[in-house]
Amino acid sequence: MLRVRRKLRGLLVGGLFLAGASPQPAVAAAAAVLIVQGRVEDEAGRPLSGAALRLYATIGQREAGALQLAGRFPPPPLAEAKSDGTGSYRLDVPGPGVYRLVASAEGKAPRQMLLQPLVEESWLPAATLAADAAITVTVVDAAGKPVAGAAVVAQTQRGTARALGGWELASALTVTDAHGVAAVHRRSGERLDVSAAGAGLALAEAKGVGVSSVRLELVSGSSRQLLVVTGDGRPAADAALMVAGSGLPLARSDNAGRATIATRGRDPLALQVEGAAGERARVTLLPPDPHEQPRPLRVELERTTRLHGRVIDAESRQPLAGAVVVLQALPERHAVTDGAGSYTVEGVAARGHAWLLVGAAAHFRADVDVAEAQSVAGVAPTAALAPAGALLGSVSDPRGRPLADVEVSAAPAPERPGMGSRWSFFGQGQTRSDTRGRFRLSPLSTEGRLRVV
Repeated sequence: MLRVRRKLRGLLVGGLFLAGASPQPAVAAAAAVLIVQGRVEDEAGRPLSGAALRLYATIGQREAGALQLAGRFPPPPLAEAKSDGTGSYRLDVPGPGVYRLVASAEGKAPRQMLLQPLVEESWLPAATLAADAAITVTVVDAAGKPVAGAAVVAQTQRGTARALGGWELASALTVTDAHGVAAVHRRSGERLDVSAAGAGLALAEAKGVGVSSVRLELVSGSSRQLLVVTGDGRPAADAALMVAGSGLPLARSDNAGRATIATRGRDPLALQVEGAAGERARVTLLPPDPHEQPRPLRVELERTTRLHGRVIDAESRQPLAGAVVVLQALPERHAVTDGAGSYTVEGVAARGHAWLLVGAAAHFRADVDVAEAQSVAGVAPTAALAPAGALLGSVSDPRGRPLADVEVSAAPAPERPGMGSRWSFFGQGQTRSDTRGRFRLSPLSTEGRLRVV
């Protein structure tokens, strides 16, 4: 008999029956719609009813910054759902890919999870929404006047991030209102690094903000000229200049590739520059030497390439359709394989190694190292994914009544009593039963025996 366990008021209650569980052969074909299920709860573990779950396409910092300055971040969601009275939700996702899922509720600090990659039906860890302890950000100029339309970005202070079950601080990208005020949301005790910038004004930052309000003063500073060019030396128009790390938008290059950045005092400023076609460069802007005539700093964007490849089943050597291939450093750059298992990832740096994460339904994920020579040629090694199985079943009490929200996990069973398992990795062998007591565990090894608890 397979056994499960259920937590009830802090106690572990055993002796429950698992009905109808059977290993199922995996199917490699891509589903038209993928189902994502989960639960939303408060900080005490109580279910939250009416919480909103919104699914967004994954976008890069360049696009996010443009939407932010236009007051349109986040973009419209691809799918939405509400949690029910048990805190449970079900979201229909429009096919395999890489997505950002945001959970929010009135009076609660929103959290987000990156689904990278999403290739099959998934039950996510519970999203814990704590009471909102928002920070009011006031942005003023050197004269103390409010700066309207200033871009504001907040991030969890480095070294203090606590991603609970994969859920983390939701992207805090906003602009100040007519009074120079913006709000960023966080849970109590969370310290944020807050930064702001305005047109023609130098960046202002506050590190480790843990209080309810902060005031940032933007000054004119010293103007620095930059010339952004492509890898072949041509002016790069409409290149986005952002603060490295946070992605705070600062400026865009004109048709001649020129841009002006205001710097503050003697502090260096690390910039991330991204061209319209995804080319990137990183540069540190140093304060001007007062004894020298400042010259425009030339920024050359790295060359990029299209990376082509195939994904196949490691045993049958047949192509896998609907597999997702992700450029790990930039998850917004990903592709889904076609019926021949082929894919093309755009915007891959032509120099240096590239790391790809590859996932497909009913298969274990794999990392693919693309050498520099392969990047230059635009051809990635064929990714052969090991097939996996799925375990379908339901959980009920001794009277046969379905039990919802029961934690179900799988582990390799020893070959005989007292003998350790010869299996070292069984994939994502943990889930919870849905409102009808049903569950699905995947991917799992198709060899040996499983113990389900």
